[in-house]
Amino acid sequence: MSRYNITSGAASCPSSGSINYGNYFFNGYYLDMTQTDYPSAVNTAAHNEADLFAVCSANGEGAPADTFYAMDYLNRFNDRVRFEDEPEWNRLLETYLKKLNQSVYFDAEHTRQEASVSTVVLGLDGEKIYGAGVGSCAAYILRNGKLTELTASFDKKARLGISKDCPELFFMENLALESGDRLLLINGEAGSLVGDERLMQLMQSEGNIDDRVKAVIKAALDAGAREYITAVFISVDGVGSESFIAGKKGRRLIVFLIILLLLVIAAGLVLWSALENGNGVPELPI
Repeated sequence: MSRYNITSGAASCPSSGSINYGNYFFNGYYLDMTQTDYPSAVNTAAHNEADLFAVCSANGEGAPADTFYAMDYLNRFNDRVRFEDEPEWNRLLETYLKKLNQSVYFDAEHTRQEASVSTVVLGLDGEKIYGAGVGSCAAYILRNGKLTELTASFDKKARLGISKDCPELFFMENLALESGDRLLLINGEAGSLVGDERLMQLMQSEGNIDDRVKAVIKAALDAGAREYITAVFISVDGVGSESFIAGKKGRRLIVFLIILLLLVIAAGLVLWSALENGNGVPELPI
């Protein structure tokens, strides 16, 4: 169980990809943005386990397939996160990005359809935030009335899939979650078009997550965004079940006891082997 009550919502308009609690936000059709006032997909979910969240944008003829690769891989890694008791987050994120780079590059080689991908992915384990990415997709945190872009140090011009050698990956500073945190992931350059002041207003606004994430998409369209936009909004509120803390301590105790038992068994086997060889128990010198 999470230490906090964590909920999220995602929206996509007119066509893009993101993942939220194992659900796809991928639309295989294109909409004329001048005719679209609202996002084409919205979902909200509560999170009681570790989860991955991501947005991505793809350019080129093979873009739809590459967006699908990103989401498909992320769904698989989400399963791994839940399976492992204490996953090595940075290693998982690095592996995900490198696999995505290979898929995009070799698909372009095979189909002769050039494409490249920008993505940012966040991991939340109920206590901390982990993140990594490549390119122009952005992640923001609103904490105590201050908005900070977590991806400010990323190379915004880098893309996955340009070469079989993965470009330099950027990792966020691992942050401890706090009650009241608001997180936003948005793809492409939509975040910079909206601007920090407007993003902060939208993230602080009242209402449910559906309304807020749709408002972010509409603000990006109003600001002149002309690419497929996806946004994920994550809300951290209050204190969740104390069983989260107790559960982690309990798991650590079980691991310790198992190691101790294995050491006792190993010592017993060594002693048994010595007795079987007829050496007996060595006498202590007097």
